[in-house]
This record gives sequence, C-alpha cells and structure tokens, in this order.
Amino acid sequence: MSERDSVAEVLGPRLSKGEARPLENQAKRHYRAAGRNLARFAADLRRLQDGEVHLTRGFSSFGAYAEHTFDGLSAANAKKISVQGAVLLALERHDRITLAAQTSQPPGVTGLRALAAVLSQHGEDTMLAIYDKAALLRPGRAVVDTTVNLAVRGLLMPPVTLDAPAVGQDASRGERDDGDTVVDVDVDEDGDEDPEAVHELHDRLIEIRRALDDLGAVTSELAAIRGRQQAQRILDDLIEEIHELPDALAAAIASHPTDPTPRERRR
Repeated sequence: MSERDSVAEVLGPRLSKGEARPLENQAKRHYRAAGRNLARFAADLRRLQDGEVHLTRGFSSFGAYAEHTFDGLSAANAKKISVQGAVLLALERHDRITLAAQTSQPPGVTGLRALAAVLSQHGEDTMLAIYDKAALLRPGRAVVDTTVNLAVRGLLMPPVTLDAPAVGQDASRGERDDGDTVVDVDVDEDGDEDPEAVHELHDRLIEIRRALDDLGAVTSELAAIRGRQQAQRILDDLIEEIHELPDALAAAIASHPTDPTPRERRR
C-alpha cells in the first residue's frame, strides 16, 4: 500500500461538492460569530484598560492583570487585542460599526491589525478616512489588510511622477522609439504575507510608540497625584514592552527564510 493510500484510509473519502457545501456554510457562520465575539472582547478589553482596572485589582500593569484574569491569554496578546479594541471603539464612536448588532460587519483580524498601525502612526481622523476608503473597496464585506493597504496608498502616499524620455531614446528599459513610453515598474514578486512573528514585532513596536506618546502627553499633569500615577503606569507598561523586544526581534528574524528574495536575486 502506497503512502497516499495509507493517508486516504486514515482520512476517509474526499468530500463531494454536495457534502462540502453545508459544512462550509456552517463553518462560515461559526467564523463570522467568532469574529464578532472577538471584536466585542477586544472592545471590552480596551474599556478595562482605559478604566485602569488593573490598578483597582492591585496589579502593576494591565498585561499582568489580563494574563491573570483571562485563562490562556498572555500579557503580550492582551495588549495587542486592546490596541485593536481601541480601533473598534473609535469606529463605533463615529457610527461606522455597531458592536452589539448582529448585522454589523467589524473589520477582519488582518484589517484590525492594519488599522491599528494607522491609528498609532497617523491618528484617529486618518484611520477613519482609511477605513471609509477601504470599506468602499469591498462593499458588504469585512475590511481586511489588503484593502487597508490599498486605501493607505491612495490617501497617504503621493502619486509618482515620471519624466518621459526623449523620443527615439534607446529602449533599454522598455521604452519604444516611437514616442510611447512603457514604464518599467519594479514589483516585489514575493507576495506572501509576512510570518506571524513579524506581525508580533510590528505590533510591539506600535505599542511602544503609543506608550511614548502617552507618556509625553501626561508630563504636563505630573503636579497632580493622578497624573503621577498615570505616568508611572505608562512607564511600567513601556518597560515591560521594551524588556520583551529582544525576544520578539529574534523570533521575527528567525521566521524569515535565508534564501534571497526575488529582488536580491535580480541584483
């Protein structure tokens, strides 16, 4: 018996299209429900962090509180989900989504990650504009990282202007000598998504940047006891993030293949 036959015997017969369809529909329903519940959890987690519940419960940092309170949730993932919760609360506050409504379509997981980066780097108004543009690219469907990236290119990046070569110029880079220009665009052929460890590193850097911004914003309130407490809380979170940064960087480096990229091979 061949290896393929052995695998087929263990797995059973392949599903027909008629058998696959109801299972696919059920899986899609569960996936949508899981996405809505995860979005609501992220929003709840952000509300808890903004309300400084970890201090109420006697924890020095929100990550430590979340890890203790929610079984199986690490401090790092809690902070990441909380950042995504900030995006969802901003979208709900500005009437883009309604978290409690079953019919409301929150951004997908990758879309939330991309919008969180925009929120951290460019602020709430820009994030809302990017979301609106991305939503138009997939009407009736969840916003994902692909549409967010397209919206970012359209709204944040200036258009590229190219000087046309003189008529009759040598066509060494795709120009035709009849006056029509063929632009040679250097496209990255590696369309694979970055490994999860790279996203983890990116999210951690976003959180560090956010903490630095928050710490800078609270410096004018250090004369008040609450201001000093808030500054200390932000500093504790920042130190915790920086402490974990070397491991995150090492994991991101290790997740990349050692083979040269298509662009490096062309060089």
